[in-house]
Amino acid sequence: MVASTRDWVIIIVGILEIILLIGLLISLFIIYRKVNNLINKIKETVHKIENMITSPYFKVGAFLVKTFAPGFEMFHKKEKKEGKANG
Repeated sequence: MVASTRDWVIIIVGILEIILLIGLLISLFIIYRKVNNLINKIKETVHKIENMITSPYFKVGAFLVKTFAPGFEMFHKKEKKEGKANG
C-alpha cells in the first residue's frame, strides 16, 4: 500500500514538473519575442535620431568641401608651378 502510494506521488510530481517546465519554456519564449520586438523598435528609434542629428552636419561638411575644394585646388596647383619654376 505504501509503495503504491509512493509510486503514484512520484508519477504525479513528475507530470507536474513536466507541465511546469513546458509552461516555463513557453513563458520564456513569449518574453523573448516581446523583448526582441522592443529591441528592434529601440534600434529603429536610435537610427532615426542618429540620422536627425548627424545628417545636418554631413550636409554642412559636404557643402564646405564643395565650396572650398576648388580654391584649395587652385592654391595647390599654384604651389606646384612655383616649385617647378624654382627647382
